Formats: sequence, C-alpha cells, structure tokens
Amino acid sequence: MALYKIKAQGYGGSGASAMPFTSHDITALQSEIEDLLLSDHAVQLYKMNADDTETRVDYETYTRIRVIIDEDQ
Repeated sequence: MALYKIKAQGYGGSGASAMPFTSHDITALQSEIEDLLLSDHAVQLYKMNADDTETRVDYETYTRIRVIIDEDQ
C-alpha cells in the first residue's frame, strides 16, 4: 500500500498552514482534503517514494451547487 502526504496552506499567505497529514487510507485522505478545501486552504497531495522523496499527485474536486428560486416572493 502506498503512503501519501497532504500539505496545505491558507490562501493568500495570511492563512494558517495545516500540519502535514500522512496515510495509506484513500478514504481518510479524501476526507482530509475535503475538510481542508472547505476551510479555504490550498492543498497538495504527494505520494511518498521508497527513497523518501515525494511525487506530486494530481486530484480532481467536484462541487455541487443547487439554486432554489422562491417564486412566491
């Protein structure tokens, strides 16, 4: 099983950086990335290599926006 590391910083350089998060569990990684994105962080995902180097991993995010228009107003 591969080991992954998440690194995150607050946007604009003024936000707090999050502590790196490492895990083999893809579900835990997805949940952590979602939480960080919701709290306005820039998030990078890396795969940890056997020689202790990191390889950047791209990921996709999806948002769902629902618009409701109240016709009775």
